[in-house]
Amino acid sequence: MAKYYTTCGSLEFLTTAEDPRSAALWSAHQFLCSKIELESIAWDDPETIDREDLMEAMLCLSDTMFVSEIGFGRGDAAIIDTADLLTEWNQLVIAMMRLESTLAHP
Repeated sequence: MAKYYTTCGSLEFLTTAEDPRSAALWSAHQFLCSKIELESIAWDDPETIDREDLMEAMLCLSDTMFVSEIGFGRGDAAIIDTADLLTEWNQLVIAMMRLESTLAHP
Protein backbone atom coordinates (compact mmCIF):
# COMPACT_ATOMS: atom_id res chain seq x y z
CA MET A 1 0.00 0.00 0.00
CA ALA A 2 1.13 3.52 -0.76
CA LYS A 3 1.48 6.40 1.68
CA TYR A 4 -0.86 9.35 1.04
CA TYR A 5 -0.92 12.92 2.33
CA THR A 6 -4.48 14.28 2.45
CA THR A 7 -5.48 17.91 2.93
CA CYS A 8 -9.01 19.32 3.16
CA GLY A 9 -9.70 22.56 5.00
CA SER A 10 -8.25 22.19 8.51
CA LEU A 11 -7.63 18.46 7.92
CA GLU A 12 -4.12 17.24 7.22
CA PHE A 13 -3.71 13.49 7.50
CA LEU A 14 -1.06 10.95 6.54
CA THR A 15 -2.27 7.41 5.85
CA THR A 16 -1.64 4.31 3.79
CA ALA A 17 -4.23 3.06 1.31
CA GLU A 18 -4.74 1.19 -1.94
CA ASP A 19 -5.54 4.35 -3.91
CA PRO A 20 -6.09 8.11 -3.48
CA ARG A 21 -9.87 7.83 -3.06
CA SER A 22 -9.52 5.22 -0.30
CA ALA A 23 -6.97 7.47 1.41
CA ALA A 24 -9.37 10.40 1.20
CA LEU A 25 -12.26 8.35 2.55
CA TRP A 26 -10.22 7.01 5.46
CA SER A 27 -8.89 10.49 6.25
CA ALA A 28 -12.40 11.95 6.30
CA HIS A 29 -13.55 9.08 8.53
CA GLN A 30 -10.71 9.57 11.00
CA PHE A 31 -11.30 13.32 11.08
CA LEU A 32 -15.05 13.04 11.63
CA CYS A 33 -14.63 10.33 14.28
CA SER A 34 -12.31 12.66 16.17
CA LYS A 35 -15.02 15.33 16.20
CA ILE A 36 -18.24 13.35 16.81
CA GLU A 37 -19.47 10.21 18.55
CA LEU A 38 -20.77 8.09 15.65
CA GLU A 39 -22.73 5.74 17.91
CA SER A 40 -24.77 8.65 19.28
CA ILE A 41 -26.31 9.46 15.88
CA ALA A 42 -29.45 7.72 14.66
CA TRP A 43 -28.35 7.50 11.03
CA ASP A 44 -31.77 6.44 9.78
CA ASP A 45 -33.41 9.59 11.26
CA PRO A 46 -32.71 12.67 9.11
CA GLU A 47 -33.43 15.04 12.01
CA THR A 48 -30.69 13.62 14.22
CA ILE A 49 -28.16 13.75 11.40
CA ASP A 50 -28.53 17.57 11.39
CA ARG A 51 -26.72 17.72 14.72
CA GLU A 52 -24.65 20.76 15.47
CA ASP A 53 -21.43 18.83 16.19
CA LEU A 54 -21.65 16.95 12.89
CA MET A 55 -22.34 20.15 10.95
CA GLU A 56 -19.45 21.94 12.70
CA ALA A 57 -17.07 19.10 11.84
CA MET A 58 -18.13 19.14 8.19
CA LEU A 59 -17.68 22.92 8.04
CA CYS A 60 -13.99 22.44 8.93
CA LEU A 61 -13.56 20.74 5.56
CA SER A 62 -13.20 22.57 2.26
CA ASP A 63 -14.98 21.80 -1.02
CA THR A 64 -12.12 19.65 -2.27
CA MET A 65 -9.68 17.18 -0.76
CA PHE A 66 -6.15 17.03 -2.11
CA VAL A 67 -4.37 13.68 -2.03
CA SER A 68 -0.69 13.26 -2.83
CA GLU A 69 1.89 10.49 -2.51
CA ILE A 70 4.68 13.07 -2.24
CA GLY A 71 3.63 15.50 0.52
CA PHE A 72 1.20 18.11 1.79
CA GLY A 73 0.43 21.16 -0.35
CA ARG A 74 1.52 19.64 -3.65
CA GLY A 75 0.25 21.16 -6.87
CA ASP A 76 0.12 17.74 -8.51
CA ALA A 77 -2.19 16.22 -5.88
CA ALA A 78 -5.33 14.34 -6.88
CA ILE A 79 -8.45 16.45 -6.32
CA ILE A 80 -11.53 14.77 -4.83
CA ASP A 81 -14.90 16.47 -4.35
CA THR A 82 -15.61 16.57 -0.61
CA ALA A 83 -19.41 16.45 -1.00
CA ASP A 84 -19.17 13.22 -3.03
CA LEU A 85 -16.70 11.80 -0.53
CA LEU A 86 -18.95 12.62 2.45
CA THR A 87 -21.94 11.07 0.68
CA GLU A 88 -19.97 7.86 0.22
CA TRP A 89 -18.74 8.04 3.83
CA ASN A 90 -22.31 8.51 5.09
CA GLN A 91 -23.54 5.50 3.11
CA LEU A 92 -20.71 3.35 4.49
CA VAL A 93 -21.37 4.46 8.09
CA ILE A 94 -25.07 3.69 7.76
CA ALA A 95 -24.30 0.25 6.31
CA MET A 96 -21.84 -0.52 9.11
CA MET A 97 -24.26 0.65 11.83
CA ARG A 98 -27.01 -1.54 10.36
CA LEU A 99 -24.65 -4.50 10.16
CA GLU A 100 -23.54 -4.02 13.77
CA SER A 101 -27.17 -3.75 14.88
CA THR A 102 -28.08 -6.93 13.00
CA LEU A 103 -25.15 -8.84 14.48
CA ALA A 104 -25.91 -7.59 17.99
CA HIS A 105 -29.62 -8.53 17.78
CA PRO A 106 -29.97 -11.58 15.51
